[in-house]
Amino acid sequence: MRKLILFVSALSLLLSVNASAYAQANSPAPNEIWYTSADGQVVELSDTEGLENTVVSNTYENGKGIILLDGELTTIGEFALAYLSGFTSITIPNSVNTIKAFAFGFCEGLTSITIPESVREIEISAFWGCENLKSAYCKSTTPPTYVIVEDWLDGDEGDYPSVFSPSNTEEFKLYIPHNCIGAYMADEEWNKLASNFVLYDFAKGEVCIPKPAKNEIWYTNGSRYNSSISEDSYSNYGIVSEEYSSWLECWVVTFSSTVTSVEDMLSKTGIRSVILPESVTEIGVDAFAYCHKLTTITIPNSVTTINLTAFGHCSSLEEVILGKGVKHIVSGAFFDCESLKRVYCNIATPPQATVLTVNSLWCAFDDCSQDLKIYVPRKKVQTYKATRGWKNYAANIVGHDF
Repeated sequence: MRKLILFVSALSLLLSVNASAYAQANSPAPNEIWYTSADGQVVELSDTEGLENTVVSNTYENGKGIILLDGELTTIGEFALAYLSGFTSITIPNSVNTIKAFAFGFCEGLTSITIPESVREIEISAFWGCENLKSAYCKSTTPPTYVIVEDWLDGDEGDYPSVFSPSNTEEFKLYIPHNCIGAYMADEEWNKLASNFVLYDFAKGEVCIPKPAKNEIWYTNGSRYNSSISEDSYSNYGIVSEEYSSWLECWVVTFSSTVTSVEDMLSKTGIRSVILPESVTEIGVDAFAYCHKLTTITIPNSVTTINLTAFGHCSSLEEVILGKGVKHIVSGAFFDCESLKRVYCNIATPPQATVLTVNSLWCAFDDCSQDLKIYVPRKKVQTYKATRGWKNYAANIVGHDF
């Protein structure tokens, strides 16, 4: 990616070789700090005492600045890189364990900071005055301890800035390891920034969509104070707890064991959306029946069976996305969903659709919207139209490129 052309000693040579290996891994060597600048030029350092080591070089090539030190960096001291408005992004090496107060204070041009797994402590106001900070990538699986240094408290000891103190909290994004949300939520200081959390897979370099754990169901009902779960449901369905997550903006229902079957604990309630875990294999009878405010539902790929009137009489339900694992849809599963207009069924083999005969045939999507469209793989349209339980809706079946 880049070559070091300055070798001032045998130690520098050794560190440069190590740096090359780190560069290939897209992270700085222990004796480097990477950065970008607003003008694509070197950011001149005013005082480097807080970097513990002597600066060997400060270069800017191929869109990246590299501050090379003569030794491993473990602590970024007070005001070490403060008041340097030319920085737009900084990547800290995975050797630093402590970031002191005001280490990056008043870097007004800084928009992004990358904090490595090695960081264990961040002191108060380390990023104070970074008024344009938009994103922080915190790779640590254990939230760094936020150290309150009394010498830097201003006035009331109970009133102090959060870890990053972004000036625009709505735009600021805090990227944390996707499998460590629980640890960050449980930490009092980091929890103050919960609304800014973004789950991130640092190995793949991509944002992760939050999903319920195997013993959880998430739902919304338009309220953050009033639950839709009755007290009786706790003992009847093995519910351990239920609380509103301000970060997820939904209710999180936690069960005592893995959820494989969803029963009727949420039927006849005002839920507006629900997310099921990938462990669910069966949606039970009347599971979400008469949920008149439910507008859309995505069935996980793990689900194989959708039972009798599972979503019956959901008058506002407009869209259903069936998971690829669905093999059996019982009669009336979506009966009387009068607003249902879109069903996406990306399943090559039509699921078995039970047909009950009372006074007449009763199928899965009876009494739904006249505008109902059932989207199936384009090459399987005729197969669906000829299959029992589906051929009743032949006029509604449309080929689709998934």
